[in-house]
Amino acid sequence: LLHVISVDPSPTKFWAVGRWAVRFDEKYEAQERYLVDLYRQKLTADAFLDWNHERQEFTGLLHEWWLQSCKDNAKVTHLIFEVNAAQRFVLQYDVFKRWVRKTGVQVVAHTTGRNKAYPELGVQTIAPHFQFGRVRLPFQFSMQYHKKRAVEAFIKELTRYRTDGGKGGAATDDCVMSYWFLENSLPVIKPRERK
Repeated sequence: LLHVISVDPSPTKFWAVGRWAVRFDEKYEAQERYLVDLYRQKLTADAFLDWNHERQEFTGLLHEWWLQSCKDNAKVTHLIFEVNAAQRFVLQYDVFKRWVRKTGVQVVAHTTGRNKAYPELGVQTIAPHFQFGRVRLPFQFSMQYHKKRAVEAFIKELTRYRTDGGKGGAATDDCVMSYWFLENSLPVIKPRERK
């Protein structure tokens, strides 16, 4: 299994942060994608990742999830982060660079532009993964309230996403975009055959 965190940040609106496990077959093709955790709320860069000088330790959602992944024996190895103009600053912080060096997590920068609407690479390419049951969402009854709300928002976005930009779609698309970043990055981060 490949363990990944995918982030759709926003300077003013909701962030969507998903922790995923992806199973590959013997030919290194992605099979099931399991949503392990999902965060969808407003967030600041320092609440995402920061350094506590007094305790000499990293803090924030990213570090908490990374620590949990280590405890679960499912260590996150990749972080996919959208780096459009407003978000680019996060990856430049010294605390972020130090965290990457300490954890060994590989950062994959995703840039969203016109590719969002491309039929071959755009958001609509995620539909078959849901249609054929390759994406597994957590059982909602056993989840904490805020996680349950995040998964419900993800489902709402998935079922109402409009590629034509027309009315009647979901009010947000943060979770869909975060998942699309993962799918779009899989060819780059997937395990390679060892020779």
